[in-house]
Amino acid sequence: MEEERRLLNERKRNILLLISQYLKDNGLFYTSASLDRESLNNARDCQLCDNVDLDSIYLEYISYYNLKFGKTPKIVKKSENIQQTQMKRSQSVNLERQSTLSGQKKSDDKKPTKTEETNLNTSLVIVPINHPTNGDKPVDMPTVRRRLSDCEFFINTEWREMAEVILRDMVRPDSFNIKWNEIVGHSHAQVILSESTILPLQYPDLFSAVGSGWKCTLLHGPPGTGKSALAKALFSETKCKFNFFNVSSSTITSKWRGDSEKFIRVLFDVAKFYAPSIVLFEEIDGLTSCRDVYEHESAKRFKNEFLAQIDGLYDISSNICILGTTNLPWDIDPAFLRRFEQKLLIGLPNTEERVRLIQHFLPLSKHWPIVSKAKLSDLTNGLTGDEIRIGCKEATMQKIRQAISTSESHSAVNPKVNVQSKLEPVTDTDLERIFGLMKPTSKQLLEKHVQWSRQYNK
Repeated sequence: MEEERRLLNERKRNILLLISQYLKDNGLFYTSASLDRESLNNARDCQLCDNVDLDSIYLEYISYYNLKFGKTPKIVKKSENIQQTQMKRSQSVNLERQSTLSGQKKSDDKKPTKTEETNLNTSLVIVPINHPTNGDKPVDMPTVRRRLSDCEFFINTEWREMAEVILRDMVRPDSFNIKWNEIVGHSHAQVILSESTILPLQYPDLFSAVGSGWKCTLLHGPPGTGKSALAKALFSETKCKFNFFNVSSSTITSKWRGDSEKFIRVLFDVAKFYAPSIVLFEEIDGLTSCRDVYEHESAKRFKNEFLAQIDGLYDISSNICILGTTNLPWDIDPAFLRRFEQKLLIGLPNTEERVRLIQHFLPLSKHWPIVSKAKLSDLTNGLTGDEIRIGCKEATMQKIRQAISTSESHSAVNPKVNVQSKLEPVTDTDLERIFGLMKPTSKQLLEKHVQWSRQYNK
């Protein structure tokens, strides 16, 4: 104990000597003399070494922080009367306790004054956004992009900067414009996703018995079947009601020790702050792979923190929906699979859906004979929706190449030739030739997804 006290006094003395010498170097002799007279009476026989000064220590810290975090540290910030703010907060807490003990009810419609809104303490407290209700139905409110500085958030500057990084993955309301009726097939998945977000807001009394809708949903299936399109359509259907975070692995993982766990915690705290929120993890198997004894310690800590944050979503007051998409669900750790309440298989389109996809990508195909549509449907058996899109696009590109070649050959004779007039429509014969050359890449993978889905969906 005595040794610790000695080291503490020595550290204070050295800091004061550095400050005193820095004042002298900058011509503040009277201030330095006052400091020596008030605080350095016991250090008359001490002086700084020649190889150290306050300016060099500052530069070394800047260089170290920049090398570690890839950015310049913030040394100063706008001054705040923190002591006055804490005093007002403590007084309000005491008043609330007294009113509770005396049996007085707190008014729900009391709005904070402007002074109370500006005097915010920088403690780690998240305030959720609650939509007002009109009887049984909630009132539609536009999603307002709130600033982190407007709420009691992170006292640590590093964590506040992490929150700003997370906000880059918040999708703007006008980014997607996909509706349910534009999604071909997957009606069961649309119902489950609606039960996760839309229906609990429309019918809160019906969901009060179970607490809330589905909190965590996993969409699995071969590549190109429309998993990401379903997530985007869900966001479009809940526009102005939910905030949408499209999180990538590069955002929440870091090479620095301990930062990945902080990022995943900050992500969920920011989602709670901007609640109601939808958090989408694409290719989630890369973040939640099976744990084993040979796994690195940092990966284990990250997954443990991820699991703990997901468990916190099942609180009734939490209004966050987690969506995960993956092509390899069997690589996900069982602990994460248990937390996904719904595991939806997004399979290949059937006969009718393949025809609808062709008509969507080539509107002129609606007028083709039924025999041609049936033949194209047979040729596209086993293809995903994205592969059908690529086939239709290739047919259109071939017509564009022919139009450009024809216009260039006639440009020497007639320079005013309109290229668009030379563009011919895509015929069923063109599509038959293209789809006849395409080979299904996800048919065998779909069988594996079906077998895996049967293990969890009886």
